[in-house]
Amino acid sequence: MQVLVVGGEHAFVHGTFASKLEGVGVNIGSHWDWTMRRPPQAIPKGCRGVVVLHDMVGHHLSNAAKDAASAAGIPFALVPRKFSAALPVLKKAGIVSDAVAVADEPMDATDADATDSELRSWVTLVLESAFASSDEEVAARVADVMPGGVSSIATTVAQVRSEMRASWSTAHRTADAERSFTAAVTAWANELRVDTDDPLSLSQVRAMIRTVFGVAVPDAVLTGIGFQLWEVRGAFSRERIRSGVAAGDQMYAGLSPEDRAGLAKWLEDGTQHDILTAAAKNMRGRPVEAVTILLRCVPDLSLTAANKAYIKLTGVNLGPFYYDAVKWMLGRTTAPVVDPGPVASTASDDLKGEVAEVARENAHERAILDAFEAAVEAVANGGTADVMLRMVNAVAAERVEKRELEAADAELRAAEELFKAAQEKARITRERIARMRAQ
Repeated sequence: MQVLVVGGEHAFVHGTFASKLEGVGVNIGSHWDWTMRRPPQAIPKGCRGVVVLHDMVGHHLSNAAKDAASAAGIPFALVPRKFSAALPVLKKAGIVSDAVAVADEPMDATDADATDSELRSWVTLVLESAFASSDEEVAARVADVMPGGVSSIATTVAQVRSEMRASWSTAHRTADAERSFTAAVTAWANELRVDTDDPLSLSQVRAMIRTVFGVAVPDAVLTGIGFQLWEVRGAFSRERIRSGVAAGDQMYAGLSPEDRAGLAKWLEDGTQHDILTAAAKNMRGRPVEAVTILLRCVPDLSLTAANKAYIKLTGVNLGPFYYDAVKWMLGRTTAPVVDPGPVASTASDDLKGEVAEVARENAHERAILDAFEAAVEAVANGGTADVMLRMVNAVAAERVEKRELEAADAELRAAEELFKAAQEKARITRERIARMRAQ
């Protein structure tokens, strides 16, 4: 069989180790030297197995080799450089035939150390792909390739797990610890089924990762799951961007064809247009709506151009993440239907009315979202959700007041009707009595 050998220096691999492999019917087809910084993503053509020298290789190479072997569907073996200890593993992986005899050598301290090192390397590899699994589950997987019972290996799993957590939680992680943590949490995240549109998902995933791994999760892992960097950084929620884009689309749809064309022309070549004064007034303090309108006018408008346009329109910078968030949301929404016809004489008045209504609705939604986010942050920092409770109580008080006043008004109207009916009945009775006495 021809194999890829990963790790070790050229002289050792193509000398001593190659001769040992040839003695059991295995040839080295390719070699990833232990100094390689960026391993290939695929197994070299012709190789039917992968052999990693775990005590002569870094994690980045061994993990890349393991992933490539899995993708190619070929055997993978993690072995020490001492061949007498490596041969049983090669046989178990199916790289070496069972018919090949294993030399019966007495185990010395060096062999014992090599076996322990190999066991810990296997445990590390399995934990990096299934850190949330129990010690016994990890041990059962390692027992398929290493001697020893599950209960014995589980003790080593607990030790290695603790050491990995300690290396991850240091203030300044080493490159190996950073790579190990990223591999472990990414493998864990790939098994999740997360609804990223659920407002609570982000905080739940963060809490789960801290519980499983004992440390905060990197932004790259969360964005890999499907969250956006602006929501990971806490700039704003998806709902806030969604409502802002919807409001911006309403404002954009309310513009006349002439005004939309004029705004687009100004964005593209700086040509002055009458819409700019009105646009500046409507966009001030509403960056999400503003970017929505700008990108609807010119879909390929760059971040730099959008920021310059917003500064010219409002006199202030756009701020971080607004462009990225709106651009992302526009990719998930359908452009509003706009009127391509002539400009109506009342278009300006209608637009002002629509803008005012949208502004009121958006301000109310923003107040709710801001209160919710403030409450979540307070609870996350060990506080309470008093700010949200105050808003709920205030709105509830308004509703109770309105409901009771409406009920009182209804009762008053009913009483007035009864009073009028009683007056009419008294009048009729008096007239009847008067007629009777006059006869």
